Amino acid sequence: MKTIFDRLIISGLEIKNRIATASVGRNLADLDGHIPESLYDIYKELAEGGAGLIISEMTMVSVYDYPVPGFTRLQDDAVIPEYKKLTDMVHQADALMVAQLAYGGYFRGGAQIIPDEMTQNELREVVQDFISAAVRAKKAGFDGVELHCAHGFLLNKIMSPAFNHRTDEYGGSIENRCRLTLEIIRGIREQCDDLPILAKINSTDGRPDGIREEESIAICKLIEAAGIDIIEVSGMDASVSKIKPGDSEGYFASFGKELKRNISIPVILTGGHRSKEHMEQILNEDACDMFSVARPLIREPGLIARWQNGDLRPSDCVSCNMCYKVKGHKCIRGTLHPDGTITKNERE
Repeated sequence: MKTIFDRLIISGLEIKNRIATASVGRNLADLDGHIPESLYDIYKELAEGGAGLIISEMTMVSVYDYPVPGFTRLQDDAVIPEYKKLTDMVHQADALMVAQLAYGGYFRGGAQIIPDEMTQNELREVVQDFISAAVRAKKAGFDGVELHCAHGFLLNKIMSPAFNHRTDEYGGSIENRCRLTLEIIRGIREQCDDLPILAKINSTDGRPDGIREEESIAICKLIEAAGIDIIEVSGMDASVSKIKPGDSEGYFASFGKELKRNISIPVILTGGHRSKEHMEQILNEDACDMFSVARPLIREPGLIARWQNGDLRPSDCVSCNMCYKVKGHKCIRGTLHPDGTITKNERE
């Protein structure tokens, strides 16, 4: 019987257990992506909290992406020493770290441009930006990179028929809509050789004109063939509220199970994990190989270590989502009442 504490070797990565910290934007970096001490402290606490793999917050790859402070960035060589300090700190806690590379939206002349309006030269710039950021990530000591292809970010929109209405080789068929991401994967593989590449994808876009489950599986097959090593499953409804242990846990599990029937690479499953018992049930139903956890680790960064030490009480995160309203995404604990309402308590 598989457990969440099994050691794994995936694509050359030796991971001490099946738990990853899901990417959570902390909104603490400056405009150029420099890391403040408060952000180092957050990652140190997470790494020491027991998870085997730390997936960074969305890390922007280009100066043409959202020109606002808050995001970590690997758009310039100048930040490499700061990110090397970060990965060294995580490695000292016997955890691995992957840089989630993201492109929120392309800006031209201060205005965001929709995918249909981007020129082919601009698309080629996006490809090179991702490749260059991956090279920087490797130099900074990251154990891999993850392409953010979900949640309405640029790669997701270009893959999605809801947003991509192009008539050139980057639009139309599913192969064409995936072309940009496939070029990025192949470019990173060429420049970074053995660096593991993950992709975070939507199970669906959550809208009738967007990516549906069957198309998402087809996309996963294409990116697997291009060289992706691990797929992390998410969706547009990734932060479901009012989850309780045993109720609404693992809400992408059915998709994960179907995906694993269709691909041969490992699957990381995000989505409402609150209890070791339920996670291991999902694991042994062959719905995933690992789990990524966000809000419970905001609430209790040492949750995984607590479980490993024998205290198996489920996470007491009530999924109020109030943490997302606070800079740094700190827990503002709420009380979940029997009628489903949540009362905001004072910050702890």
